[in-house]
Amino acid sequence: ISPKNLASQTDGFSGADLASVCTRAARRAVRRAVQAGREAPADEAPVTIEASDLEAALEEIRQQTLEEPGEQ
Repeated sequence: ISPKNLASQTDGFSGADLASVCTRAARRAVRRAVQAGREAPADEAPVTIEASDLEAALEEIRQQTLEEPGEQ
């Protein structure tokens, strides 16, 4: 995913929202690696955050912000 595309998808997000997107995407990538059975040390086998990880995290944050009370 390009930075320009990511920026267009996060218009109106706060800094905390962006941080949460990054954290959630990273966690998804790590989970995927663990489920694939990767056991190599982190310095030997880096985990890559894929576009699907970012897209899923973006959707989670969008849903979360829509559900927050007092926000309309």
